[in-house]
Amino acid sequence: MEKIDYPILLYQVNPDWVMGLLVGTNFRTAGPNHETVILELSDFLQREYKKYDWHPWIDLFDFKLKHQGIAVRPMVEDQEGSYPWPDEIRVPVTALYGTSEDEGQYLCYLPLLDEEFYYYNPNQFSPLFKHMAVNALMRLSPEQLFRLSQLPEPELGVVSLRVNYNRNRRSEKQEGQRKFNRLERLTDRYPPAKSDRKGKGLQAEQAWERDHEIKLLIDRLMVQRANVLLVGLPGVGKSAVLSQSIRRIDNMTRRLKVSYSFWRLQPQRITASSKYLGEWQQSVQELIAELQSANGILWVENLIQLARTGGSGAEDSIAAFIYPYLIRGDLQLVGEVTPAELDKLRQLVPDFANVFQIQEISPLTELETIRVLEKYAAQLKKKHEIEISSDSIIYLYRLLDRYRPEQQFPGKGILFLTQAFHWALESKSKKINRQHIIQRFSQNTGLPEIFLRDDLLLDQEALRLYFQSKIIGQESAINSLIEIVKIYKAGLNNPNKPITTLLFAGPTGVGKTASARALADYFFGQGQKQPPLIRIDMSEFQFSFQLARLIGDDQQVGQLVREMRNKPFAVLLLDEVEKANPIILDALLGLLDEGRMTDSSGRQIHFQNSIVILTTNLGAGNQQSIGFSSTEGADTRYFSAIRSHFRPEFINRIDQLVFFQALNESSIAQIAQIELDAFAKRPGFIKRNLKISLTPALKKHLVSIGFDIKYGARPLQRTIDQQLGKAVSEWMSAYPNQNNCTLMLDFQEDKITCLAVNLPATKE
Repeated sequence: MEKIDYPILLYQVNPDWVMGLLVGTNFRTAGPNHETVILELSDFLQREYKKYDWHPWIDLFDFKLKHQGIAVRPMVEDQEGSYPWPDEIRVPVTALYGTSEDEGQYLCYLPLLDEEFYYYNPNQFSPLFKHMAVNALMRLSPEQLFRLSQLPEPELGVVSLRVNYNRNRRSEKQEGQRKFNRLERLTDRYPPAKSDRKGKGLQAEQAWERDHEIKLLIDRLMVQRANVLLVGLPGVGKSAVLSQSIRRIDNMTRRLKVSYSFWRLQPQRITASSKYLGEWQQSVQELIAELQSANGILWVENLIQLARTGGSGAEDSIAAFIYPYLIRGDLQLVGEVTPAELDKLRQLVPDFANVFQIQEISPLTELETIRVLEKYAAQLKKKHEIEISSDSIIYLYRLLDRYRPEQQFPGKGILFLTQAFHWALESKSKKINRQHIIQRFSQNTGLPEIFLRDDLLLDQEALRLYFQSKIIGQESAINSLIEIVKIYKAGLNNPNKPITTLLFAGPTGVGKTASARALADYFFGQGQKQPPLIRIDMSEFQFSFQLARLIGDDQQVGQLVREMRNKPFAVLLLDEVEKANPIILDALLGLLDEGRMTDSSGRQIHFQNSIVILTTNLGAGNQQSIGFSSTEGADTRYFSAIRSHFRPEFINRIDQLVFFQALNESSIAQIAQIELDAFAKRPGFIKRNLKISLTPALKKHLVSIGFDIKYGARPLQRTIDQQLGKAVSEWMSAYPNQNNCTLMLDFQEDKITCLAVNLPATKE
């Protein structure tokens, strides 16, 4: 008889209970002490060996234990994007390492992280251990990391198994049975065990109103044994139909005592675990072999990545590699794609795409969607005792239907309800009403309540005062912006296009950017954590090859796509659009006309919730004087220059041309006062409780040198920083202890003077 020693990790969960984990397997048990746990696992292995002539295969000898704390800062994803966790989380990681059966190789297991790696030199162990641990931990959520950080440090034990190598035995390594090394390393069993589902938070557990689609999918998977692609728009319910179908199949096969399994795969995990040329192909072959042994079906998430992962192109991708296995019936796949992704898949690997049966998942009707939301709300009420009324759900449906047309029901409704219930849990509220929904919607989108509530009337006088306080000397432009607000409030804008598309034309420094910023703050400034203005300098895209940097390609996400995904409710400002290459302008036609654009991955970017503003200086160079000049004929001059430069199909997609005129002396003085007020609120003044007062002579001086014929009022801020900043900083240096006073600034004999006076600052 021979003896095999298996390492076991023993965790003292509490004073009266020990958990044992048999390294390299899924076997674990618990008992009152170390000896009991070891004995139970030993007896279990011995019974399995005696009954089935089988034992787990392990390639680890002379093993040792190492503990090390690894600090990571995981990434968190939500509707606002992806961002790092604010603090580092230190997780104790246990490694079991030793020699391998192959001479000259060493093996290391990271049991709780489901990782293992081989190395050839003992000096490689420490850096490889840390590298593999960090990579594995970064794939976990903060909640999972916190749970791992609470585990006690395990002790190492040994479980021995007596075997007879003269018997005609079959081991797991030889036949791929019992233990599925590659499957368990690269995929996740679905549905998960009940213990793995705990702590998942709020989530929809049913595919309501989808019985027909579920029955059809079960028939295709179980009876026809077909490869199936669920095709539908994002949020329509593809994942819910698939997961519900798998759960029904799992329950059915358990009752019939039929061996059937599903395994969930992210394509990136295949290549991420491969370090050498040709290794991922071997991994896929082993994966397919183990799926056959497990009578398994592979559920591939983000299936289009199979055509982009593996080789240098689609022809040597994972999709191309597994195509022969699919044709022969050695592998069965199920996945989900959008219509755009399916078109892209057919372009990249048409033979692979044609292997699948296509099952369309169509959007639900309004009545069906409301029933789904009510059932989900009832499920959450039962679990968390938080109530939401039916009329509030109907109101939520109306809001999402009007203001989030780029997303699909029921997904967008489920997501919003989940966020609302999270808010109620955090605030310890037992009821969610219509006002709560409006507040949450405003925080998510930045839209003010005036747009979300029909019972609120638009105060036109306050609206005009708002824009007049932000935009100086451009009454015609203010009138145009006010009309945009009125149309949107009335719900008369085209829902299949951007809210509006504007071309701002006029000289530099007269308020085009300030107008865009004012419009962004009014429309989307109520709840946004980031400024709701996306500004892209189109002078940086003067060559056709720079289109990839704007929109993206297979290697990178473009600037425009990245910004709009992070802030779908925003003003998109395309500055100096006349300087962009004509090919790049052609790529924007779909954006301007249909309110959407398709990126290199086949995914659509929607602009229905954005305002698109383009700016140009065309025609401004023909003026005799940009400064204090007459504006007679300026609009005609701008329009003529714009029509000469841009193609008709580009101009026809713009809703309105807004012309900005040269500033007069009064307007420049108002802008100067605004900049001076902002200057007086800087931290240096607040810290020392200083106020400033400017004489008329100094104000006139600043206006005269701060306004430039070529650049308009733009240099004003720089002039104030340089001229006033220098004078005030010299006074502060000369009187470091003098606080709580007013600084009188004057311009005399070509010099700015600064004098402290004990008088309250007067309003100019």
